[in-house]
Amino acid sequence: MNILKSLLGSDSDLSHPEIKRFSDVVVDLSSNTLSLPDVKHTAMFPISVFPKDADIYDLTSFMDPKDNIYALRIYERGWAHKGYRGSSIGSTLVNVTLIYLPESLHPKINFFDRNDLEIEIIKFCHDAWAWNNEGAKLGSLGSADHIYPVKSEDLHYQEFNSTYWCVAKSEYHHEEPEYLFATPVSKNHFLLMDFSLQRHDGYKYYSPEHNLEEVTHQTMNDFMDRCVLHLSQKSLRDKAQAEV
Repeated sequence: MNILKSLLGSDSDLSHPEIKRFSDVVVDLSSNTLSLPDVKHTAMFPISVFPKDADIYDLTSFMDPKDNIYALRIYERGWAHKGYRGSSIGSTLVNVTLIYLPESLHPKINFFDRNDLEIEIIKFCHDAWAWNNEGAKLGSLGSADHIYPVKSEDLHYQEFNSTYWCVAKSEYHHEEPEYLFATPVSKNHFLLMDFSLQRHDGYKYYSPEHNLEEVTHQTMNDFMDRCVLHLSQKSLRDKAQAEV
C-alpha cells in the first residue's frame, strides 16, 4: 500500500499553514491586548475583517445589537488544505468576535464567573444551531440531528498561554465539526473564537483517504497556541470581584 501511495500519490499529508513562522498582530481593546498570529489567508473567499484597536465600551464600535447583545468582529481568516494533485480537500476557518452585554442592560453579569459565561455560551449555541433540530429548546437537543452543548457538563476548558477558554463543540450529522472558544475580557465582554473545520464538495470529512480531520484540528490548535490575552487593570478588578 505504501509503495502504491508513493507511485500514485496520496492525500494523507494535506497542506496546512505553518502558523509558527508568522508574526503577531496585536489588538488593543481598551487596554486589554490580544495577540494573534497574522497568518496569510489562503481559503477560496475574500476576507472583509482586519484587526484594529477599539474602544470596547463605545457602542458605536459594535454592529447593531440583537437582544441587547453587541458584537465586534476582530479577525477573519481561512486556510485551504490541499492534496497531492493541488486540489483543495477542505479548509479551516476562524472568526474572532468580541461580545458585549452592556452593564446598563445586564447589571448582574460578570463573565469571570464561569456560571455566567457558560449560560451565555449555551444560549449562543441554542440560537445558532437549534433550528436544525425538531423539538429543540434550551436544555434539550430535541431530535438531535445537530449535536451541541445544552448544559454546563457539555462544555470543557482548555488553557492557552495562561488563559482558560471555555470550549463548545458542534456537529451536524457527524460531519464538519465547529468549535467555539470563549474567554472573558471584562465582566461584560467575552471573546469568541469560532472555528469551522470544513470538507469541500466531493469529499467526506472523516475518511481514510486523507488526513483532513487531523490537519484541521492541528491548524486550530496551532492558532490557539499563539493567542495571548493580557487583561487591563480595570478587567483585573472585574475578575477579582468574581473571585470574592
